[in-house]
Amino acid sequence: MADIIPIDPITAVFGQSGALSRAFPGYKPREGQVSFARACHDTLSNGCALLCDAPCGTGKSLAYLTPAILRAIQRGERVIIATANIALQEQLVTKDLPSLKTTLSPLIGDNWRFALLKGRSNYACLSLVHDPAQREEWSSALSDSELSDLRRVDAWAQRTETGDRSEMPFVVSDNVWRMRSMDRDDCHGKSCEHYDGCFARKAHERANNAAVVVVNYHLLFAHIAMRAETGRDVILPEFHALIMDEAHEAGDIAREFFGHTLSKGRVDRVEKWAREARRKAIAAGVECDDADARELTGAADGIMDASKAFFTACDEIMRPLTERKINTLRSDATACKPALDALSGLIDPLTIARRVAMRLHARVKRMERDGVATKHALRVQRDAERAGRVCIKALSWMEDALKPRGGESTESDSDTLDAIHWINTSVSRTGKTRYTWESRHVDLSSVLYSHVWQATRAVIACSATMTTGNGDKGWTWIKRQLGAPHTARVLSVPSPFDFAKQALLCLPQNAPDVKEDRGAFDSFVLDTLLRIARAAGGRTLGLFTSERMVKDAGQHLRTAVNMSEDDFSCVMILTQGDLPRSQLVSEFKRDETSVLCGTASLWTGVDVQGHACICVLIDKLPFAPPGDPVMDALCERAVKRTGQTFAGFMEESLPRAVLALRQGVGRLIRSVDDWGCVVICDPRLTSKGYGAEIVRARGMPTRTRSVSEACEWLRRGVRAMGSASDISNASNARGAVNG
Repeated sequence: MADIIPIDPITAVFGQSGALSRAFPGYKPREGQVSFARACHDTLSNGCALLCDAPCGTGKSLAYLTPAILRAIQRGERVIIATANIALQEQLVTKDLPSLKTTLSPLIGDNWRFALLKGRSNYACLSLVHDPAQREEWSSALSDSELSDLRRVDAWAQRTETGDRSEMPFVVSDNVWRMRSMDRDDCHGKSCEHYDGCFARKAHERANNAAVVVVNYHLLFAHIAMRAETGRDVILPEFHALIMDEAHEAGDIAREFFGHTLSKGRVDRVEKWAREARRKAIAAGVECDDADARELTGAADGIMDASKAFFTACDEIMRPLTERKINTLRSDATACKPALDALSGLIDPLTIARRVAMRLHARVKRMERDGVATKHALRVQRDAERAGRVCIKALSWMEDALKPRGGESTESDSDTLDAIHWINTSVSRTGKTRYTWESRHVDLSSVLYSHVWQATRAVIACSATMTTGNGDKGWTWIKRQLGAPHTARVLSVPSPFDFAKQALLCLPQNAPDVKEDRGAFDSFVLDTLLRIARAAGGRTLGLFTSERMVKDAGQHLRTAVNMSEDDFSCVMILTQGDLPRSQLVSEFKRDETSVLCGTASLWTGVDVQGHACICVLIDKLPFAPPGDPVMDALCERAVKRTGQTFAGFMEESLPRAVLALRQGVGRLIRSVDDWGCVVICDPRLTSKGYGAEIVRARGMPTRTRSVSEACEWLRRGVRAMGSASDISNASNARGAVNG
């Protein structure tokens, strides 16, 4: 098959008479797409590193998938595609890869496979489906409607081929799904009586037989962690090339994955294991003597007492803070000392539990070697392994958290900000306050460099928002975030869109100062949103930096709709929280006279082409909220590294805000036929020195300072939509604006 691949495969696929033009009438090569595809081909062929900023409309998925497929077929080297979330995974597997398989078949045939692989908890567990005891145990905690959903899941699990939650023809709550799914720590592996039919195992088999495997970042990092621990490819099959899509999110996802959360639930699980371990071991024929029993009992009692003391201390410390809207407290705060003292009480019992777990694990291993280990004994081994793993991780983070800080700095402890720890407060859906002990690495660049870039023959990282500015300086933040080598090639692909013609950027004059008068600023934003939405006839996406503003915007717009006696009275107002995110976006697409207001998750991944979205309003620059422990630590680290007072803001806070802003602005123009207006109300874009740099960044359209002018521009465009046959006619009807 390798002989069929032409000498210049990129031209053979993307050229004027290439495979894509033959498969899709009207296809025209895009300069950016071709240059990115060629760079990917070179990277995969030569075994090196590439970072690419490929704006929306580039067609980056086809640009990296095509060389990846050709390389996998030609050299028999598996390629892993990692994305930020499951939705992107499914888009690649259900749309892009099947289309390419058909398109490329004249060149390479169709005797190759691709596969989608998710984490174990995304697949139904047949052990839980068929275990009536577990079903009975959980039924008391479920409502009648949840019990009904649970029965539907059980029936579906017995007829589905994949067991993949996303393929269920109905929707159930996360609470119900957890009853029928199992993560890796709980899985009994080969000792499970349903091992042969296991959906997760079958998914791994499909991945093992595929040339291209699509995963998300959580699964990639789980694989990296296990490979670092065991030296083997346990979670993902062996691969020679890695492509990271939406790579700007990879660093934060890695920080979350390699961090640790100590909750009451996790502590209780270890305590429960310690109380039941001896009984289960003896029942399974595993040696567990009186000394083991005493240690297990002592460990269980110690864990219970220390856990109660710790979470009581958390409540006493955090309750007055939460009344002041403060939900986190760093471990280095003086007020945290009672919680740290209580936390230290967990060390001894967890150490004992870990020691006994290791002994039980070793005894079952010997039984396996002797050929006398029953499936019940293997379950004892699995439970011991899981409990030991929880203990090891918790002990590691606790010992670091309890390490004395301060004093004179030495070369060995100069990096005291490598890991941070804090108490976090959250409220459950039922209104119950929960406390967790959170731990995160501040800088994972060395981990990513060693286990991603150095460990893989060829690595490509791409996104529509990789750079924070123009020139080489614009790549600094993402390189540091991903741990990319200095030798990595960088490529900025030009946008296929004509922003000067298709879009207008409005930076309103006379916007109140965000910090000096927040009430006046919020009122200005709401009034501007209403004016813009009226001019656009709905068709507006409002992106906000707080849930409070989303709520206020929805209320403000609904009041105006109810009081209107013109066409605006028919506009539908959608706000985040009214419906699940996917339904909100679908409804926004369907109704071309609707307004959608949302926060964080709507800044990315919303792809609305056509006339349903002709205006995006952003309230202010999306800086991280004050008091975010990770962001505070990153800023402290930057100041320490550079010795510059403002380094934290310039090297961490600002780059993140710029990338998030680019993502928000990118919701407007999604195709060559789209047009519209972006309104950013934050006066810092014109009053601060860094604002001018942001405005000059890639993807920013022509500017105006007048909201009235922007409204008139929108009204002309809306009037033109009815008669205009193409974007140029609509553009001419709207007229030019000089900012």
